[in-house]
Amino acid sequence: MTFAQNITGRNSQLNYNYVYGGGGDSNVDSVNDLYSTLNLGDMHSNGYTGSTSGVLPGGTPYAASVYSELNQMYSINGTLSNFTGITASATTRVTTSSSGAGTALMNSSNQGNSLTFFFTVGSASVDYTLTGNVTVPPSEAGFATHVTLQKFDGITWQMVYTSIFLPGSQGTVNSSGTLLSGDYRMVSEVALNSFGNEDWIGSYNYDLQVVPEPVTMFAIAPALMLLARRKRKNA
Repeated sequence: MTFAQNITGRNSQLNYNYVYGGGGDSNVDSVNDLYSTLNLGDMHSNGYTGSTSGVLPGGTPYAASVYSELNQMYSINGTLSNFTGITASATTRVTTSSSGAGTALMNSSNQGNSLTFFFTVGSASVDYTLTGNVTVPPSEAGFATHVTLQKFDGITWQMVYTSIFLPGSQGTVNSSGTLLSGDYRMVSEVALNSFGNEDWIGSYNYDLQVVPEPVTMFAIAPALMLLARRKRKNA
């Protein structure tokens, strides 16, 4: 029988887009960094800052600036083939300002700052606890920033828990239960938009812990006792 919880993959995405300037002095770009290497811990950062000002034909002054910062980090307890927990956090900040004929637009959309872990639970079920916190500006409440645990039913990903349904899509993450044998994914994301003169910060953090149920420990106890006797005999 297979009892282990096995992490099979991870996808990290740090994306931002910006538009700022006035008249023909416009600046537009989009950057999307992707990471998939499985490590027991990692961190990534991405960001941009830019500004411009001048006078349009006819004497109209303009000024515009944007700032974007994305950070994420995680650590895995145990080994990839038998992990006992995942701890992760991320923050995103977007700031825009404009005056005169200036315009500014900055966002971390298209999944923005996202982190996904794929994992399997073996033939024996495990108990889990999921704790953490999600913070998002009131104007940005919605599905863009969340912490979500899902199980694959062979066709689609079914919800085990999501912070989307918290009041304002933010607050304390607190869930526990049993994960049956199968394929799962842990998805977390913070994506923000800023238009005009705004400064927003969004973040999440979570701690997912998985432990074999008591019946599982009882099932493997004989094997552990046999291993202990062999060690004593060979000593």
